Amino acid sequence: MRRYTPELAVSLQIPGDVQVSQDGRRVAWVTAPIGHAQPAPASSLWWRQVDGTNEPRQLTAGDAEDRAPRWSPDGRLIAFLSDREQRAQPDRAHQLWIIPSEGGTAQRLTGFRRGVDLPAWSPDGQALTVTVDRLILAGAEDPPVDVRVASLLPRPRVIVRIPLDGGLPSVLGPAAGHVWDYAWSPTGRELAAVVSPSDLLDSTPDQTRVILLDASTRAERELLRLARLPASLAWSPDGRRLAIVGILPGHPDDQRVILLDLSCGHVSTLDPGETTPLWAGWLGERTLLILSAAGLWTRFTRYEIEAGTPCTLEPVPAGGWVTPPASLSHDRRTLGLIRQSPLSPPEVWAGPWDEGLRCLTELNPQLAGVELAPMEPVEWRASDGLTIQGWLLTPPGSHPGQRLPLVVDIHGGPSAVWGATFHATWHDWGQVLAGAGFAVLLPNPRGSIG
Repeated sequence: MRRYTPELAVSLQIPGDVQVSQDGRRVAWVTAPIGHAQPAPASSLWWRQVDGTNEPRQLTAGDAEDRAPRWSPDGRLIAFLSDREQRAQPDRAHQLWIIPSEGGTAQRLTGFRRGVDLPAWSPDGQALTVTVDRLILAGAEDPPVDVRVASLLPRPRVIVRIPLDGGLPSVLGPAAGHVWDYAWSPTGRELAAVVSPSDLLDSTPDQTRVILLDASTRAERELLRLARLPASLAWSPDGRRLAIVGILPGHPDDQRVILLDLSCGHVSTLDPGETTPLWAGWLGERTLLILSAAGLWTRFTRYEIEAGTPCTLEPVPAGGWVTPPASLSHDRRTLGLIRQSPLSPPEVWAGPWDEGLRCLTELNPQLAGVELAPMEPVEWRASDGLTIQGWLLTPPGSHPGQRLPLVVDIHGGPSAVWGATFHATWHDWGQVLAGAGFAVLLPNPRGSIG
């Protein structure tokens, strides 16, 4: 059998942005090469029946970067972002497009300079919303100040409604700040948005607030302040609550599921125990599905809010890692996600969450016949008695007691984790080193999540 090599590490096809259709019958995703020789990355859209009765169907092709697929409420259209018309331009930007879900010609809906981001369908299916550069809408190229600031932070963006009937776009808000994320309420009358309080230097992920936007009047109301960007934001089916995976001010690095009762403003948190919540979705008006990092693995928990009773679920095989976010159908029965494990690269999984999901893709057939290194969990105690966990990879064919050169690969963060992932990419290169004859230790030092 062949050993794993750097050439294989840069040949991988990786799925992303899994989206279950509202009727729960189909799942869409993005497939992209992990590396690219051209200046800009490329990716394509795919979908498949959740029951696996059809082969994966490619919806877009070519050298464009097509991403962010979003099913229309009736399932007839898929909205997405693409740079196909501006790919060769210096100011390459993504615009909003729609395409029939059964295939056909894509139609461009926007032409904003600097492009758009964060597409979402209104619940009635009559419009889409995106975020647009606030300064472009105002007709200004740069902030009206004498000092110019070089920054990797995004330029401030605002939510804009794009009607499907060809009407003019309209700004929904907020009046100031930068929108990092947002979600429509089930009724379509309001949006919850995660924003920074300023258009300028304060637009950082460490100073955010959750606001409520009225879709008709553009009135806004602050609901909650957060210490950092939340990992997920979701409305309950009845529109009475928001579930936010985030960190409250005064609780550094204590990420929890935050429940916000919109009728009275009451804020509560769910105790994660010895885990770190990564994503939360609603299974019912009073029931949450929570994805958490638990030690070296991820796990799903069904949580009854009023009873306060968590129940661990296994919709996908144990011993792997689910990359958030997951996606739920409108009736909350079908779950879609991306799962990987130490011996298998990321793949798309979908199905009824209470019956078990099936793997719907096989994106990397070139790995057949490749002997991967075993990746074993290890743990030891620090000087103060704290248990430290990690992984040990040993070269294929090595035997117990054999003396081996050791590479220690410490993750950054520090609030990150080496989990049960496919450690065989340009960034996670344990398999590459093991294939070259090294043992590899992946420690999760004090401060790691999970």
